Amino acid sequence: FTPDGKPDGYITIHNDITLRKEKGQKIIRQNKILKNIAWMSSHELRRPVASILGLINLINETTGVERDEAIQMLNTCTQQLDDIIHNINHIIEQEITEENMLPQSIDD
Repeated sequence: FTPDGKPDGYITIHNDITLRKEKGQKIIRQNKILKNIAWMSSHELRRPVASILGLINLINETTGVERDEAIQMLNTCTQQLDDIIHNINHIIEQEITEENMLPQSIDD
């Protein structure tokens, strides 16, 4: 202050929050990816599992050609389930690589 009490200058405080904002956006993207994976897991996996359960019941109740057809359908559904699991794993690996998804604090 000057001798007569007026401000002689000023002080500024600067906080660069760019890194914090970027980390926040990364967390939002990661959460979206995880929600998509959870949705795929619960919906895509459920379809062949429900079919497999129904086919097992059918196999237990039938014989002959009908049973052989049900076993073939069971094989197809099991292969579909395996394909879905492989696709989900591929998506997870791809997203983890692209996003460098490692646990981190937003304050670091």
